[in-house]
Amino acid sequence: MILRRHRRRDLSEAEREAFRALLDRHLQGHDDRVPDLVGYLDYLADLDRFVFHGSNQAGIEVLSTERKSTDTRAFGSQTAVYATSDPHWAVYFALVQRSNTRSLRNGSFAFSPAARTRWYRRDVVVRDPDRPAIGEGTLYVISRETFTREPKVGRILDTAQWVSPVPVAPLFSLRVTPHDYPPGRHVRVVGSARA
Repeated sequence: MILRRHRRRDLSEAEREAFRALLDRHLQGHDDRVPDLVGYLDYLADLDRFVFHGSNQAGIEVLSTERKSTDTRAFGSQTAVYATSDPHWAVYFALVQRSNTRSLRNGSFAFSPAARTRWYRRDVVVRDPDRPAIGEGTLYVISRETFTREPKVGRILDTAQWVSPVPVAPLFSLRVTPHDYPPGRHVRVVGSARA
């Protein structure tokens, strides 16, 4: 297993002001392009008020509690809406092309929910190695109102995983591509259905 690190950057006051204005526009329903997606996601994570959900499906108006996958741990196998306080982990789910996916091996780990540095596992087993593993997707930004955080695993690791027992409507969404999100290059194909 390979883990890669990302540290949220310390934003300048000018960057924070520009991102604050962009967030206001997004919350008002505008679909403004984000020229620095990584910086904007760092800003949103710093606010500590949203959770994020990544999907290949655009235009979701309400996120359902219906489960389409399973997890090895009880917290990850609930009937719930899944989201994360870590937008960089959610982008993984937006970029990975589920139509070409046999299984996902992923995670976001830190020693504290407030940690600026997190470690990621971003692996995918594909069905067809001749088709792309990643592509365009959507990142949904959601209020934390109905969500609860997973307790630390082993009382040590924060997974940044949150669940809501009820369906939720996103506040807004962002289209993401591997071009807009350079850390997407760290998604690793670790096998295929043919292997």
